[in-house]
Amino acid sequence: MTYEKSIEKKGHMHFNISEKVVHALYGVGTINKMVIQESPVGDKHLYYEILFPNTTIWSPVNLLTTKLRSLSDRDELENCRQLLKSSPEPLNPDPRNRKSDLVDHIKIGTLMARCEVVRDLTGHKKNKPLSEVYSGLLNNTKELVYEEWAAIECISSSDAANEIDTLLKNNS
Repeated sequence: MTYEKSIEKKGHMHFNISEKVVHALYGVGTINKMVIQESPVGDKHLYYEILFPNTTIWSPVNLLTTKLRSLSDRDELENCRQLLKSSPEPLNPDPRNRKSDLVDHIKIGTLMARCEVVRDLTGHKKNKPLSEVYSGLLNNTKELVYEEWAAIECISSSDAANEIDTLLKNNS
């Protein structure tokens, strides 16, 4: 599949303390507090301090291209269930563009986009073993999907993984 490379820019996102959010790279975290940090040139900026299981990051509050978003809702989760059961789309046949297409699609940052990549790489794996690079990409993307799925459903990541893996087994 050739994924579209356009990433929708969103306006200012404001989150509450203790709210669960999704970071494009780190997955699901919790807003701990807002802090003011000074840049090396003396400018002061407001940041969210976000706690993740193994790290803490600071993300600017007023950044138009923020890498943060709210958790997906249950409607999107239901759409993802249907998507994971559907037939995978073929990957880009050009090996020079395949990885960048997949990575660009993941960068869209939505749960649906990540589920599409998981579905398609899993489908590809059924026909031909994945290289180490694609296996790593699949495993990392699955972990992000498991985390968000678990947070939405208020279940463990392993329960989310079991449901997702079952859905993938049943796809055409």
